[in-house]
Amino acid sequence: MAFSRGQTQVLYQFLPGAIFEHDQYGFCQVTSVEFRETRVNEEALFNAVADLLAQWPSDQSRPGFADPRHRPNRRYYVAGTPTSVRFRPYPTLLECRVCGRVFRLRDLVRRPNAQPRRCPQCMGPLTQLRYVQAHNCGRLEEIYYPATACRRHGSAFLTFHDTGRVRSARWRCGLCGNAEVARLRMTPCTCPYSRSLPQGPGSQYERGLKTLALTDSALYLPHIVPFISFDEDQERGLTGDPEHLCLVLARTWGLLDRALPEVIRERATRRERGPAAAQNDAMTESLVQALEQVDPNHPTVKQWRRQQAEQANPLDDTAIGRVRSLLGSAAPAADAATPRQLFEHIAVLDTLETSSVANVHDWLTELGDRDGAERIDQAAQSARENLGIGDLKIIGNFPIALCAVGYTRITRDPNRSILVPFESSDPQGRMPLYVVSAETEGIYLQLDPVRVVAWLVENHWSQGPAPAAREEAWAWLYRNVLGLSQNRWDANYYDPMTVAVRTLLHTISHVLLRHVEWSGFSQNSVGEYLLPGALACVLYANRYAETKIGGLITLFEQRLGIWLDDSAQSGRDCIYDPFCTDEGATCVGCLHREYNCPQFNRELSRAVLYGGPTPPPELGSDLGIPLIQRGFWENVRPSALAASQSAAQR
Repeated sequence: MAFSRGQTQVLYQFLPGAIFEHDQYGFCQVTSVEFRETRVNEEALFNAVADLLAQWPSDQSRPGFADPRHRPNRRYYVAGTPTSVRFRPYPTLLECRVCGRVFRLRDLVRRPNAQPRRCPQCMGPLTQLRYVQAHNCGRLEEIYYPATACRRHGSAFLTFHDTGRVRSARWRCGLCGNAEVARLRMTPCTCPYSRSLPQGPGSQYERGLKTLALTDSALYLPHIVPFISFDEDQERGLTGDPEHLCLVLARTWGLLDRALPEVIRERATRRERGPAAAQNDAMTESLVQALEQVDPNHPTVKQWRRQQAEQANPLDDTAIGRVRSLLGSAAPAADAATPRQLFEHIAVLDTLETSSVANVHDWLTELGDRDGAERIDQAAQSARENLGIGDLKIIGNFPIALCAVGYTRITRDPNRSILVPFESSDPQGRMPLYVVSAETEGIYLQLDPVRVVAWLVENHWSQGPAPAAREEAWAWLYRNVLGLSQNRWDANYYDPMTVAVRTLLHTISHVLLRHVEWSGFSQNSVGEYLLPGALACVLYANRYAETKIGGLITLFEQRLGIWLDDSAQSGRDCIYDPFCTDEGATCVGCLHREYNCPQFNRELSRAVLYGGPTPPPELGSDLGIPLIQRGFWENVRPSALAASQSAAQR
């Protein structure tokens, strides 16, 4: 059986192993998904996949996955876009709505003149029994069918008494006066995860299969990671320079105001010219001098003098020298590898269609909307002064892609589950990575490094004075917060100060997403892409279609101040306070998202914004201190402009 669905629906609900309810066939299990091989940015794809796999603590907890950090292993994967879904009815235990008898589908189809949708005894309609058993290792089974439990009647009149609780549910025989003949089993699983648990009664429940309703979301939990699928040709234009990392840092820190691809091309041209260029320049200089005696203001003369001045003191060399001066002994060596997320940050700035607050201000002014131009300027100023957001941009062509890597059951927690790969239908036996990509709209924001460093020092993550200059603050972060640009498998990724900065950026992202309905999108329709090494993130419309709605663009242009101010004010609150605040200030009532959080709602806490107790380390974010004395948004108060705009909207 086959049917079609939207690509993103397939990614979240209809990949191999999933159970869903079909309008015609009832509950079904996906057996395979056909796909079309897709060309994506492989470096970005496999970096995202490797980062996801690194969250599971051992090879036994992610069996079958070759480590994509090693390039030869990438041949064992194939990336493709889903095209169609195949499935089978599941589960196959059927209950008569009239007499209550329970049958196995395989027994019914063996009968002569079988009608699998009708009870063979009373001809009443049959429906599927709505329970299955699952385990943290990915195992899935139908509930035990006690065909021989009644010694006198077997399965002739076997019924299931559903009380809504596993402990009290019973199998009964209708011919024995509804006598109890069996109970639901809690079969222990012998998987590697169960064997890894400590011995004792405390782990007995964790070892056993859990009985779940077919509609329980814990039955199938796909693990989907976003990545930015930049054009690979454009990406190559960002590489090839021996001082690449210093140039990337200079561009990120604001020391270089030109697009990096242009700078790299010019530097390559200068290197190619070599020693012969000096002789050619001398000949050109003599010709220019002769022309200058005739006409000192000739355009050619002016252009030549300008080029000579730039070559004598190239801005890129000045920026590189400044980076090395700021970092001292921590400066990167020539040809040092550039962390992927810093590389992606530069690609966002220099290869995509972005509009700054100044660009939008000029556009609104040209349209005659001076009030709107003033509002967006005031919103940006308030963001800098009150929220510590140093830069804001709108992105019109954000090339986001989603990749489904595998799935778990019962829980998403990598420490309590086994990641199961999707069953392959590839003729070469390669493991499928289901990918959906699109160009969508997004809002880029970057935190002020001076504010971030001051916040770290004020809360005693670090000692000593905090730098007051922006470039010095960037250098401070590079030297002292070593894990900020690292991947999960690197040494300093979980350092407390690194976790603190990531938690700050991640929490701000979630707080802003809670009020993104000003854009017309629900919060689950907007995703997040974090770039902690650049103190930046992108909130993007999770829309994979050819058309763009423009909701985030309108939010940025028309309601930026209201959105930021409302988010900062209401971010203090949780419906489960004071309990939530006392336990680390992160829960489903305030910060957790049901979908689109690649971090599984870890490294989140309202305490980083407003102060208070930090989450316990077992929640996945060890901040290294029990209490934050001063939140990043500690003194935020509603601006007069945002308040007046909000009142006007109401």
